[in-house]
Amino acid sequence: APRPPLLHSLTACGCMMAKWKMSAVWSFFTVTNQTTATCNVRKKEIRYCGNTTNLHKHIKTHPNQNSELQSKRKEEERVKDRQHRDRDPLQRLFSMGNSIQSLAEMIVKDIQPVSVVEDEGFRNFVKTLDHRYKIPSRKTLMEEKIPALYEECRSKVRKVLDAANILVLTTDMWTSRATEAYLTVSCHVIDENWQMQAYVLQTSSFSGKHSADNICSELKRITDEWGITAKVHAVITDNGANMVAAVHKAGWAHYPCFAHTLNLVVKDSIKALPDLFDIQRKCSAIVAFFHHSTRAAERLKEIQKQLKLPEHKLIQSVETRWNSVFYMFERLFEQKEAVTTVLCLCGKSSLCLSEEDWSMVSLSIDALRPFEEVTKEISTEKHASVSKVIPLVTLLRRSTATHESQGIKLAAELSSQCQHRFRAIETFYGLAVSTFLDTRFKNLGFHDMANVEAVKKRLITEMQSVNQTSVSAPEPSTSSATKFDSQVLASQEHRTPGTDAFIEMRRYSEEKPIPRDGDPLLWWKTNEPTFPSLSKLAKKHLTVIATSVPAERIFSKAGQLVSERRSSIKGKNFLHLLRHESQDSLDFGLWNALFSGDGRIHSPVAL
Repeated sequence: APRPPLLHSLTACGCMMAKWKMSAVWSFFTVTNQTTATCNVRKKEIRYCGNTTNLHKHIKTHPNQNSELQSKRKEEERVKDRQHRDRDPLQRLFSMGNSIQSLAEMIVKDIQPVSVVEDEGFRNFVKTLDHRYKIPSRKTLMEEKIPALYEECRSKVRKVLDAANILVLTTDMWTSRATEAYLTVSCHVIDENWQMQAYVLQTSSFSGKHSADNICSELKRITDEWGITAKVHAVITDNGANMVAAVHKAGWAHYPCFAHTLNLVVKDSIKALPDLFDIQRKCSAIVAFFHHSTRAAERLKEIQKQLKLPEHKLIQSVETRWNSVFYMFERLFEQKEAVTTVLCLCGKSSLCLSEEDWSMVSLSIDALRPFEEVTKEISTEKHASVSKVIPLVTLLRRSTATHESQGIKLAAELSSQCQHRFRAIETFYGLAVSTFLDTRFKNLGFHDMANVEAVKKRLITEMQSVNQTSVSAPEPSTSSATKFDSQVLASQEHRTPGTDAFIEMRRYSEEKPIPRDGDPLLWWKTNEPTFPSLSKLAKKHLTVIATSVPAERIFSKAGQLVSERRSSIKGKNFLHLLRHESQDSLDFGLWNALFSGDGRIHSPVAL
């Protein structure tokens, strides 16, 4: 039979009260009736209307009881979470601590703004996965989790740098979309396992004049902060006079960025030929027209299909990247018929190139191709060693000489610029010794063998200073074995550090070069016992890389951070995040972020 309305109401109310009494706050109150409870501390009656809000507000007036209540609530949450995870095997893997850690790592690895946790779409997605999961706030991530990740990363990087004897830096300056200047410093080191490691030590906001003194001061501050100032063997920067002077003022060896030098060679060569420079501007105008006209772009696709040409988009040249000119020429020449047809159909015949212009574009592509291959060689390799510079320049000189003999004007200018920029490259000891100690090249990349002999002599001098080990006298003994050892040592008394250095050099010179795709660091790791002194110098000189590209790679990542969505981001709140590529042996540099109160962005990251 159905329950009477009043009985049903009382039963429901009883269930409600049972539910309310599950709250820990009831341990401090006694139920008076359905709407009133009495405080056990002051015996004051408190009204409650279907919830315990008023009870919680009242208990806050009693600090001791409120503290006890908060402890009970935390314990209840832990018990509930543990019970829930015990019932749900998947939930065991999705504990709160691990999920926050994973969320913080996702933000850092994928260069997401921390505000993603407040985005409606993201919150709905997480709710779909598990409606019980509470997304951490921006404050929790920014003030607790991400700084903790940073400190963990920093301590591990510091451990590697402390163990190193020789370090090489790359550095460059850039300006964000928010028109704020930054200086990035990356560090390269060959560890005890002969593996090249690279880290971004810091990206700091740079105010004031970009003078050599100011840059030097900032570089020294960063290296002092990491305790590596005395360990810096060399610094690689672009060819800017202020950067070069800053490195010299700091007392470090300077290596010009090979990629920047190639950029100057090609750009100056094109500018030296007025006809070709004019053609470059015409090509840029053609590409700009197709990029700004949707009608022209659509017609280009139609014509490409009709002519059975690759449906490629045209490429615009960029002032700071010479190879973009090569790619622009190459793509336009590939689409010559389609581009000319569409220009005529759109009434833009004035933009069309003449046959003579197309001929010059074709010859320029042939002359520039070796430079494009060299640029790709040093830019795509993760840690391109400076040992490649001399062999690559030798190849460029040969290729430009070949094209020059064919009457290509650009090739002649490129040859002249190479002679100007690289005229003393083999007498630059830092470059020459790295090439000689790279077992892929040794003396094969040199044009003048006299320069190889000069490198050997200087290397032997370095080895003599390294090879100062002495053999201690054995303790007196009458055993036959000890007497034999003494005789062996006596027979070697005539050997000096200089003699050992000559012997090592001769043996190394007799070694055959390894294949070009071989790993010179692996070779030195294997042969370190055979060449104890020379291996130390190899580790020193092969640490130097060819370009400042590692520092520049930070710019593209930073550009993603300071996007339109975050264009007003300030230096002290700038999230500097990088992904550590999978082939690095150290996996702790997957991310890094820390916001310091002084406005600097500290970021030890494995590149």
